[in-house]
Amino acid sequence: MLNFIARRIAAGALLLVVISFLSYLLLSIPGADVGRQLLGQSADQAAVDAKNASLGLDRSGPGAVRRLAGPRRPR
Repeated sequence: MLNFIARRIAAGALLLVVISFLSYLLLSIPGADVGRQLLGQSADQAAVDAKNASLGLDRSGPGAVRRLAGPRRPR
């Protein structure tokens, strides 16, 4: 029974990682400017850049996935 529970927890954790990675990939499709879509066409470029930075879309792959996964634990 304990083995079954451990496998289910591991599968759930793996599923969360895969979903967060796929979310990042879909948000980073070239030409899909999420900040521009959220703020509208009349927003200035500085506001769009700030929105993209707040969403973590200005980072490379692993950094952005960590940002999407949640806040870092304090050391």
